[in-house]
Amino acid sequence: MFVEDGPSVFPLDTPSFEISDDDNVFIFRATLTLVSEEPSNVIDQLLASSNQDFVVTGNGTKQLMIDATSRFTTEQSQLIAFLRTVAYTSNDQAPYVVRNLSIVVAEFPVEEAPSAPFYQPITIEPVNDKPIYKQSSSALTMTVLDDYLPQEANNRGFNASFLVSDSEVVDIDRVSPLSSDFIGLALTMATAPMYLGAWQYWMEGAWFLVPDNITSCSPLLLGPDQRLRFSPAPHPGKMDGQANIEFRVWDGSSENVGGACVNNSLQVTQGQCTIIYTYVAT
Repeated sequence: MFVEDGPSVFPLDTPSFEISDDDNVFIFRATLTLVSEEPSNVIDQLLASSNQDFVVTGNGTKQLMIDATSRFTTEQSQLIAFLRTVAYTSNDQAPYVVRNLSIVVAEFPVEEAPSAPFYQPITIEPVNDKPIYKQSSSALTMTVLDDYLPQEANNRGFNASFLVSDSEVVDIDRVSPLSSDFIGLALTMATAPMYLGAWQYWMEGAWFLVPDNITSCSPLLLGPDQRLRFSPAPHPGKMDGQANIEFRVWDGSSENVGGACVNNSLQVTQGQCTIIYTYVAT
């Protein structure tokens, strides 16, 4: 099995691969072909090392032709040993297509009566890459007036798409348990003076306080349909101030990457939102 972005593997280095010919101990040619339907930007490679007993054509491509330098001295065991060292690698970042490696051998330089093909499947274990958030500005600022926040029933807050647009997110594999265009928020900080109010998030029909102990490695995860708001504290006079949040983009996965940190966005540009809260009594 090849692991995405991992080291090369040797698909024929397995006990199930053997070559036998009852009437001839010599094998002249082996042709290896990768059979798959991956996208055009994916590069699959078969790589053979240098060996004085063999001439390799097509090294680094999806098809290798391996010819013995001498038809009458290269034995089956030598070819088998060499084929076991042929490596496979790929740059595929969304590997959901199983590759099949076809091997055909022949006794003669011309393709007369070659063997039936032997197929060796190559599976690729995908790795969930973190999305990269390229925020268009260093901070998002909202000026909140009395027609937005003081009336609690009308304070619906905002969702992830309000802060992050799809064009600002690069996810090379788009691995997500929900959909290919999933964009959520990993809220890593939420602060506000107590006299102003508190941050809240909407889940399953109710508003909850954002926990005080969220961090970059233990964030509050909000999906595209969940909402976030700042709920002002009641006070009789005008009280100005700022309420801040910091967040990263979340791709919807639940696996941990890099120790205890959730698979949220790389800190290329961490998102920030500053609410400038101006309270006007009504």
